[in-house]
Amino acid sequence: MLRRKTSLLYEILYLALFLVLFNFLYNTTVDLTIYKNNKLAIEHVKTCINYNKDASLTDALNECATDSLVGGNTGDVYVVRLRDMKILWDNSVDCKDNNKSMYLTKDSICKLAKDKDSCIKLADRIHKGYDGEKIWQFDNTKEYDDWVIMPNPNQNFDGSFRSIEGLKDQIAIVQGTQYNEYTQYLKYIKYLVNLFIGIYLVMLVIILVVKTEEDSRNDE
Repeated sequence: MLRRKTSLLYEILYLALFLVLFNFLYNTTVDLTIYKNNKLAIEHVKTCINYNKDASLTDALNECATDSLVGGNTGDVYVVRLRDMKILWDNSVDCKDNNKSMYLTKDSICKLAKDKDSCIKLADRIHKGYDGEKIWQFDNTKEYDDWVIMPNPNQNFDGSFRSIEGLKDQIAIVQGTQYNEYTQYLKYIKYLVNLFIGIYLVMLVIILVVKTEEDSRNDE
């Protein structure tokens, strides 16, 4: 009987460890895959804009970024002018306020965000002027944003160096992906695995408790 109880205990521990490991790997894989897709999409947009360098920025973005919807309808591209954090171009349907000029600042877009602090931190990161990535939350789900600085982190579009002439006309091209849209179907795998393993664990715990109580009664 002791051997059976020990076996049950090990089985419970192994399944619990498996569940923790599975959820960790699932979340890590989703994060890495979203960022990889974002970076690939943003590189395509950047390359396309450089190819259309004779066109205006708006025309180039209309050509290169309009259909960049990663993961779903709100996995979109927006462009920020670093000088004042104004949104110069946006193909999303959210983050707007009666067609007013919008800014990635605490008094504009961040005022509308569900998690205002995450929006402000995103804006601060982008404003530093380096390529990067960050998770933030505008509505009820987290959004993964990747961005590149154009023409590059060191220079303005007129060729002057930011370290010498200051920030003039650099822009950040941001690709966002909504977590709930990307995992729309993947999440069911996670739910089913957690459900089945969870039920099995509960059953094993009940069996272990029952056997322990039986042993206690037999020892009396």
